[in-house]
Amino acid sequence: MAFKVALIVRAPEADPEVDISTLVTKNIEVTTVAVELQNAQQTVKVCENLAKNAGVQAIVLCPAVSNELVADITRAIGDGVSLFVARGDFQSTILASENIEREWFS
Repeated sequence: MAFKVALIVRAPEADPEVDISTLVTKNIEVTTVAVELQNAQQTVKVCENLAKNAGVQAIVLCPAVSNELVADITRAIGDGVSLFVARGDFQSTILASENIEREWFS
């Protein structure tokens, strides 16, 4: 049986029905889902669905997820699913912010 993990990223104009992919090997199944940056409730619902209906055992959230949203997701996915938030050091955060600003908002 494969370990199932999901990576959730938030981006402008993302559609989780379309912007989803899964990599499957003998030992791991990694699902990546992009959700709309401005739609927090969509992020919660996608995580809940992955945990309760897709058998995902761990979820990794991108740095664009606030602490309040992490709490909402934690309540939605329930016990038994690991939840991680990707956070970088100060320099990495600055670099990522500059790149996102250039790519998404210029």
